[in-house]
Amino acid sequence: EATHRPKHSLLPLSKGIFHIALEANRQFGHERPVYIVPMGLEYGRYFRYRSGAVATYGEPINVTEFVRQHEAEVTPAKLLAMLREELAARMSKLIAFVPDTEDYDAQWELTKLCTAQCNPLSPAERLIINQKAIQHLVEKKEIESPEATAALYADAVAFKEERQKHSIHPSSTSHKHPLAASIGNTIALLCALPYYIFCAITMLPSWLVSHIIVGKLKDKAFCNTARLGVNLALWPLLIVIWSIVALCTLPLVPALLAILLLIPAVAFFYDYNAFALHTWSDWQWTCNKHLHPRLEELLRRCK
Repeated sequence: EATHRPKHSLLPLSKGIFHIALEANRQFGHERPVYIVPMGLEYGRYFRYRSGAVATYGEPINVTEFVRQHEAEVTPAKLLAMLREELAARMSKLIAFVPDTEDYDAQWELTKLCTAQCNPLSPAERLIINQKAIQHLVEKKEIESPEATAALYADAVAFKEERQKHSIHPSSTSHKHPLAASIGNTIALLCALPYYIFCAITMLPSWLVSHIIVGKLKDKAFCNTARLGVNLALWPLLIVIWSIVALCTLPLVPALLAILLLIPAVAFFYDYNAFALHTWSDWQWTCNKHLHPRLEELLRRCK
């Protein structure tokens, strides 16, 4: 696409890859076939640091065979456009593809809500469930009246706005007992708080540098790349410094224990923050009970 965005759709594909493929075929196609391998990249949470992702590879396009079949019938420009369309079609099957139309927000909101009720354990499982939910919505739109579809989509957008107003993540809506889940998560946070404080103190210089750099970035999609780069550069140095401090100020056994606790500190710090946000979302869902019947009604109408 030659760019990036968090939407689950496809922009027009850049022509560069097709020029390369066609030129490679011109030079080497008589010796061996040239292929383009479609790939879809699905993020767990696009803007969250240390979120999961799944890369899915599709059936390769045999460019040599494709050219052989069509070059006598069309112009080079048309051939490139046809190859472009073929790759886009195959890529759309490898992601949770939602057409970029005026219904996008409603369809994606309904997809997330339906998928959340299944409690997917991994990005790969979430991708499969998302694809099934999207396909179901597309088929449902074809058989229902435009008025019924428009009403459903309007209610979905309204629910999304209310959900985001209260900082509620779709995954929080899946709890059968939201109060128990919120209390359990809060207890877990409190139990892990001492180690979190230790992690926060030891990685403070790294966090400050990354925070300053991230604050200057206009494109928020690169924030996680900046955090990763800073942590890769500074955290090994900080481990050495804090290890020296521990060995110089503590008895040997406590010092070695402190050094061991340093190793996962960065990962734990960011994961704790994400879990804290998730717990806050759970509490918000627990307290805003007026949203519960609205969710149930949306899910009923999606069936």
